[in-house]
Amino acid sequence: MRLELDPEVRAWDRQPGEGTKPYSQFCVFRDLGADRTLQDTAAVLGRTASGLYTWAVSHRWYERVAAYDEHNDRKAQKERAVEIREMAKRHAQVSMAVLAKVVGRLTSLQPNEIKAADIARLLDVAVKSERLSRGVETEIHRVENAPPRAPVDLSKLTDAELDNLEALAAKVQSGSGST
Repeated sequence: MRLELDPEVRAWDRQPGEGTKPYSQFCVFRDLGADRTLQDTAAVLGRTASGLYTWAVSHRWYERVAAYDEHNDRKAQKERAVEIREMAKRHAQVSMAVLAKVVGRLTSLQPNEIKAADIARLLDVAVKSERLSRGVETEIHRVENAPPRAPVDLSKLTDAELDNLEALAAKVQSGSGST
C-alpha cells in the first residue's frame, strides 16, 4: 500500500499513519544528503538495499527527499542573499572609512608631498569601491541620442597640468569663473 502524503504536513516529516520504524529509516535516507542512495542507507541501517526498496517505493522516499532538498535549497538561497547584503554593507562601510582617510590625509598634505595622479587614483579606488558595494554603476555610460565623445586620457598630463586642471574644475564648480 502506498503512503498518502498529507498536504498539511511537510513531505519529509512523519506522515499520518506512517509507522515509527519506516519513518526513522526514511530519516536516515533523507539525512544522507543529495548524493544519498538506498545502498548507503542499507549500509548505515545494516540492511539490504533490496529490503529497503519496498519501503522506499511505498513510502515515497524519493518524492519526499526531492521536496526536502528543494526546501533546503530555497532556505540556503535566502541565507546567501542575506549574507550578500550584509557583506555589501560591510564593504560600503570600509569604503567610506577609506574615503574619509583619503580626504582627511589630502587636506593635511602639502602639494609637494603627493602627486596629483596618486590623489586621483586613491579617490577613484575609494569611490568605485563604495559604489560597487552599494550596487551602483561605477562607470558613466553614454546617454541615448547624445553626441558621441572621445574618452579623455589624463595619464599623459604632468602633475602640474593635473593640478591646473583640478583648480579649473574647482573654479567652474564653485561658479567663480571669470569671463
